[in-house]
Amino acid sequence: MRRSYIPLLIVATFIFGGKNVYSQQHQSEIVQAIYFSPLPLKQYERISKIEAELSCGHFSYFFNTPEDWSLAVVRPINLVEKLKMEAGHGGSQLLDIRALDGVIGIKRYENCFELKIFATIMTEVLDERRVPIKDFKLTTISPNK
Repeated sequence: MRRSYIPLLIVATFIFGGKNVYSQQHQSEIVQAIYFSPLPLKQYERISKIEAELSCGHFSYFFNTPEDWSLAVVRPINLVEKLKMEAGHGGSQLLDIRALDGVIGIKRYENCFELKIFATIMTEVLDERRVPIKDFKLTTISPNK
């Protein structure tokens, strides 16, 4: 029995050729870095994790990530990307969120952009609390040409 590879080729073309279609849809890309405002912490509290959800954009670069921090980006097809950055152990947890200023760079697509950021804070009794970060700014690095 002979198999037809045409359906497989069509699917592969759609998956791997989709990047050009995607790029053409987003001609007005802006490249920006995230800068944070101070996050009030109580004594003995540390930032142990950062999570972000980006709609109509792309986590495009990471620069000078803090020592012993790991990161993972999930890039599904539905134009919503997720970022998870986490301290390796207690000693690398952050006292100030501004240590992450300029670390995360994004490509922003003007038509439907939305960015949500959350910090997980480790308390003095090793409990965690997750707080939304609403006070941040995006600084343009360079326009996409």
